[in-house]
Amino acid sequence: MKVIKANKQIEGNVIRQCSIGLLLLALCYLLIGAESHKVYCFVGIGLSFALYWFAREMDRVPAIAFTFEKDHFVFHHKSGDLRVAYENIVRVDVVSITQGLERRQIGYIGIKLRAPELMYEEIPLRLASRLLIEQKDLQVRAGKEQCSTGRCDIDTIVDQVEWRSKSGLIMTGVAGMFANRSEVLNRQLGFHFYISEQAFDMQSVKAVQIIREQAQKVW
Repeated sequence: MKVIKANKQIEGNVIRQCSIGLLLLALCYLLIGAESHKVYCFVGIGLSFALYWFAREMDRVPAIAFTFEKDHFVFHHKSGDLRVAYENIVRVDVVSITQGLERRQIGYIGIKLRAPELMYEEIPLRLASRLLIEQKDLQVRAGKEQCSTGRCDIDTIVDQVEWRSKSGLIMTGVAGMFANRSEVLNRQLGFHFYISEQAFDMQSVKAVQIIREQAQKVW
């Protein structure tokens, strides 16, 4: 089974050890009674707790970003997993936008789907909610590109809470917001699903190549 590793540059255990060391150092200074350093001690204690919390977040990041099965791949995220069937993929590529007279890559790979409704119905709400937050910059950049061409539309920047498909499927709440965002970005950038290059441990072009190779076995 082929996999793509996640981009875990620092292990949570390393950060946790640093936070404990900082906490012990700050407590030692407090016990010694160094009055002139008391403020720094409390700052150090606060920072140690922040580092400990960050270490717990790092532990939640899966070691694997993609798992490739016979007829689908699974995208792994700390907020949930999403299964994408190869036969539902139209194309995969590195996302780019127009800046001036050039097309520039913006740090995402995009996946265009034949039936995006399948993804909207299957994606875990926790994952959809997290991606809405993490990819807000993508939505804003795409909106700015549209505005630069004189076709600025506020609906492309502000998320809508209800989405209705051509077949009559209605989705509301987080699922509706995610579906709306995906459809807007598809019109603007040409893809329904976006994965940040920070999620995997290789260049975007190489990740796209691997996904294509796996999907072509079914196409």
